Amino acid sequence: MTRPTAVARRDFAVKSRHVLEAQDWMQRINGPHRLEVHNQSQLYFKHNGTEVGHVATGFIQYSTEVTIVAQDLTQSYCIGLPLKGEQYISLDQTQFLSTPEVGVVLSPNMSFQMTLAESCEKRMVRLSRFAVEECLRQLLLKNLDQPLVFKPEMDLTGQAKPWLKLFQQLLPLLESHTSLVGEQILWQPLEQALIKTLLYVQPHNYSEQLFGSQRPAYLLSLEDELRACLMESLSLADIEKRAGVSRDRLYRDFQRYYGIAPMAYFKRLKLDGVRQRLLQARSDETVSAIALDYGFNQLGRFSQEYREHFNELPSETLARQLG
Repeated sequence: MTRPTAVARRDFAVKSRHVLEAQDWMQRINGPHRLEVHNQSQLYFKHNGTEVGHVATGFIQYSTEVTIVAQDLTQSYCIGLPLKGEQYISLDQTQFLSTPEVGVVLSPNMSFQMTLAESCEKRMVRLSRFAVEECLRQLLLKNLDQPLVFKPEMDLTGQAKPWLKLFQQLLPLLESHTSLVGEQILWQPLEQALIKTLLYVQPHNYSEQLFGSQRPAYLLSLEDELRACLMESLSLADIEKRAGVSRDRLYRDFQRYYGIAPMAYFKRLKLDGVRQRLLQARSDETVSAIALDYGFNQLGRFSQEYREHFNELPSETLARQLG
């Protein structure tokens, strides 16, 4: 029996009164930026939190007014949630005040300037760029033709309230060392729910396409069921039974909303599952073993289908993960 894949976890706690130390630490977290401290003698930087899988969250405080200037967050989407105080955000043609009622979503490829007031204490949520874009690609069933960019201003008392509530419910699990989020099979659905909810409640440049692709309720439920049994060998009759509709309607709706037949869609989900495993593989795992877990018994054919879908061989994906 294959051992469950563990989710990478990292806890961190940093304190410093030095500008360069605070700047260097946050650069490792979010990418290159400049930290300007208006009263360096008052600086007392604190950052503590946890990273689990593709989600990281932490508490941040500078204890004095500071300005952060950044050109690109590179590989992360960062969500700032002030707990007290305020921060002023300026990017492109947009300026707004971020408070406990108004969060901020910073996307990669976006330059910005952010000034935190002396009293500002906030929680930051960082989501892997790969995980967010991959989730959107699966929802749209196509590759993205331009970078995903969120509206930076986040209404935490209105439109984005469902996402904030979900995050607050997941926070104890993220922070608990005794929780069950240590295994991918348990954590991944929670992680996906957090990302999907963000994609649906926070406006972005793909929102129109996303809502235009809304599928019948039974298809949404079927998607979740199929994702939960990617290591099983389901027949068309099995999928039809789970859907609870006639085979004619099943084929018609799959062609309309996915552009492919039900079994082809299930295979695509399996390929996505293999890719997720390869991108989080341990050094003792192999492409063959992971492919077999998902029911790909003809490895040569599997490699060809994987390359057609992801434009690289599975061995190349694994090599990149293992460094």
